[in-house]
Amino acid sequence: MTTTLDPFNPDTWSEEEKAYFEKVDTALAQGADLLFSNGRPQHAVYLIEKFFTHAKKEVRLFSGRLSRTVRGVEVYGNHRIAAAVENLLTANVKLQVVLQDDIDVDAGQTWVDHPLARIEARLKQAGKLSGSLDIRQSSPDSIRHLEEFSFLNHWMVMDRTAYRLETNVRRAAAHVNFGDGKMANMLADIFDDVLFKSAKQLT
Repeated sequence: MTTTLDPFNPDTWSEEEKAYFEKVDTALAQGADLLFSNGRPQHAVYLIEKFFTHAKKEVRLFSGRLSRTVRGVEVYGNHRIAAAVENLLTANVKLQVVLQDDIDVDAGQTWVDHPLARIEARLKQAGKLSGSLDIRQSSPDSIRHLEEFSFLNHWMVMDRTAYRLETNVRRAAAHVNFGDGKMANMLADIFDDVLFKSAKQLT
């Protein structure tokens, strides 16, 4: 019987997966300028959780729709991602999100029903919100601008030091580096100047 890979349960890891996750942890701990890839949604979930749990000041995220699941794998609907975001928002960290498409909620719901928005609302009501969550909808002009430069990729930047840049949106495949400040700064600047500034604020 094949065991389904759970990125947060070592008992489900093969030797190959164990080596991959250990490589991620080592590179993150060292802030290593090492380029590696993630080729499975489970890898993406593990990396996204690491970005959220290790951010000190800010996280920038350009996403399709904050998908709750990708190819049957929970992503922004994952309880570990939710816990990481909750910790981030209680640790005075700023989370900025720009969406290319409509946010991933059920029919008849609005953005306030997305798991991340619910976390912010709950913390705010409890008086525990010290960070901030700003979710925005991208402008058509900003998307066209990225398309003109053949750079309509989704990405994530942590503290202008680490990034995750998707190379295949459908498969959630990406390149990742925890120590390339030059590339991280470039992605952060594109996010700020091209996407975030012209995006429509939801929150």
